[in-house]
Amino acid sequence: MQNKLKDLRDDLNNKISSISENIDLMRSDLDTLSVTTKDIKGELVSLRHDQTNLKQKLHLIENKHDNLQKDVLEIQNALDFNCDMNDKLGQRIGKLETDCAKNNKTIEIISSLKSKIEALEQHARNCNIEIWCPRKKG
Repeated sequence: MQNKLKDLRDDLNNKISSISENIDLMRSDLDTLSVTTKDIKGELVSLRHDQTNLKQKLHLIENKHDNLQKDVLEIQNALDFNCDMNDKLGQRIGKLETDCAKNNKTIEIISSLKSKIEALEQHARNCNIEIWCPRKKG
């Protein structure tokens, strides 16, 4: 019976040793898992921080993009306005050139008419006869 008890004790000791080894292995695995979990948590915190930074940068880029779009639209409107004004100025310059040409012709005609009038007046003066008649008062 003592042998059986001894065998039972040895068997129990072996099983307890085995359980103890398994517990030690589990502790080691849990420690490794804990370290890995901490590393993962650290990486997640880093990723969240990076994501926050990226969101802020993206927001800044979107704002700059919106501002650039507004600036481009303003420039486009200014260019359209300038093109319209340029077209209008071209039309006005064309009209002024036409009017100037008409004025030059008018000036030539006026100058010619002045010369003719002067010639006619000179001819009339040459043809005039002066008659001295006394005036009656009364």
